[in-house]
Amino acid sequence: MTAVGGVLVLLDGSSPRPVLASTTTALSTAERLRPDSVVPSAAPFDRERWTSIVVHHSGLPAGNAASIERHQLSAGITPLGYHFVIGNGHGLGDGEIHVGHRWTRQLPGAHLAMRPRPVPASGSGVRPSSLDSASLARIAEHSIGICLVGNGDRNSFTPRQIRELVSLVTSLQRELGISATEIYLHRDLALVSSPGDLFPSAEFESQLLR
Repeated sequence: MTAVGGVLVLLDGSSPRPVLASTTTALSTAERLRPDSVVPSAAPFDRERWTSIVVHHSGLPAGNAASIERHQLSAGITPLGYHFVIGNGHGLGDGEIHVGHRWTRQLPGAHLAMRPRPVPASGSGVRPSSLDSASLARIAEHSIGICLVGNGDRNSFTPRQIRELVSLVTSLQRELGISATEIYLHRDLALVSSPGDLFPSAEFESQLLR
């Protein structure tokens, strides 16, 4: 699975685009538990587009969708590159899910580099990736980006964040038929640590739908 170092996204040659207003929709706990809560209302649901999910961290101890969007803007990324952001109680409520403009409008994300991760050196402890440039481009075009506020290399995510992440991901799996094999951590796809060494990978993976 995968991550971004620092705050977030890596893109090749992205030129700045006009700023679009970010959608600030938050799902209540009850809504998060309903599979149909992931269906966007502002645009037709493009079910054929979404084939995978990528989990990131923001790389910062606090923040919200607006602060992440400001960081991404410096890299020419706008609106917010992620489809969903899950708060840790510092800037965005603990476990609160922000639904981004790219999801409500069913737009591709801007949360992955467009080049494959280099093959790791022998003995580095880094899992090799079998993805080539074409496969990565496919994932970038068809993946749903979810960002956890926080830095998983320095602090653990809150239990509620992980609980809501699992609820969101499994709801998306049910709605879109996404296999557990198509759910990645950012570090699976790029030479980054995100969502960090303290992300509970085994716990997360054990709760995915098979």
